[in-house]
Amino acid sequence: MNSEPMELGQLRKSSEPLMEELDRKDGEQTSGWMSKMLMANSGLLVLNVFLLLLFGIRNWDKPSTTCEYQPYSNLPCASMCTPVCVNQDPECFTKCYSTCTEQQETVRPAELGDWIMMNAIQHVGITTSDLQRSVAFYTDVLGGVEVNYAGGNNWKGDRVYQLLMQQALLGGPSTAQWAANLSSAGPDELNARYVSFGSIVIEFLDYTASEAQLQRHMAAGKKSFPTFSNSTVAPSVAGNMHVSFNIRTSKNLDEFVTTLEAKAHAKGYMNVWCNRLVEVDSHADYQDLPLSDNAYYVTSGNFEGWSLAYCKGPDGEQLEFNQVTDKAKKEFNQALSQYVDLGKNTIW
Repeated sequence: MNSEPMELGQLRKSSEPLMEELDRKDGEQTSGWMSKMLMANSGLLVLNVFLLLLFGIRNWDKPSTTCEYQPYSNLPCASMCTPVCVNQDPECFTKCYSTCTEQQETVRPAELGDWIMMNAIQHVGITTSDLQRSVAFYTDVLGGVEVNYAGGNNWKGDRVYQLLMQQALLGGPSTAQWAANLSSAGPDELNARYVSFGSIVIEFLDYTASEAQLQRHMAAGKKSFPTFSNSTVAPSVAGNMHVSFNIRTSKNLDEFVTTLEAKAHAKGYMNVWCNRLVEVDSHADYQDLPLSDNAYYVTSGNFEGWSLAYCKGPDGEQLEFNQVTDKAKKEFNQALSQYVDLGKNTIW
């Protein structure tokens, strides 16, 4: 038992040289932004490993009436499978751990399978016009947790500028004019925060560029969905992305839509609205519509059990809220089973 804290301490200590190098590199004003993120991640890793060593992971193959726990000796496999299967049936972890142990190193059958981790998606990023407002919405209204120390202000420098803006700069004046000037001599800077929703994290980026200043100016004038270009409002525009949240299946998705709007508006997020299934002339028309027009339900076919509501966040970002049951849940579980078993499905 005495050796475990030492090993965990060595794990944390081993990341320190990289953190120091990131802070020192080129004298850029990172303000410890990246090192703080690494420290937070290493801290989470230390905590996960410590809990696995101390308690082990329940052996789900045993009858549920027992209280027996079996520590899994392959900690890399246990740590990898836990976030992959966190919201899934217990059999997911058992199969994932078994496959990982048998294969020694779990690698998906893909061109970059030996590069990409099984728990592949680290975060989804959203550029905001008001960082604190966005973080408050995603924590206070939607229930996320801000990640301590993984973020920061005043991130800039010549290398950072090229890292983030190079493709826009290469595109010529039409695209370069909207690129934040994060160079050492430039006027702009990047601020960032991270909010965790369990197995995935959302990153919020706030650039102090002229476009962001225009967005804030428009927001102060109470104009809806403050973005520079109206073309970004429609989700049909190539390049647009959205974030989806799971809604508890014990709840009514139609009622969730009106509840989200009411809670958001009460906290001052007046741009938060969800689409309805029928044509309207204005948001004021929503109050006259039945709840059944709030969400879409697939009630037949192979994807029966898939339902969704489509909404806008504080900056006009596209949000989706899903309930997944019946055949749809079965199909997702089958794909996950193939994923952790290193298999593939025929593309249809």
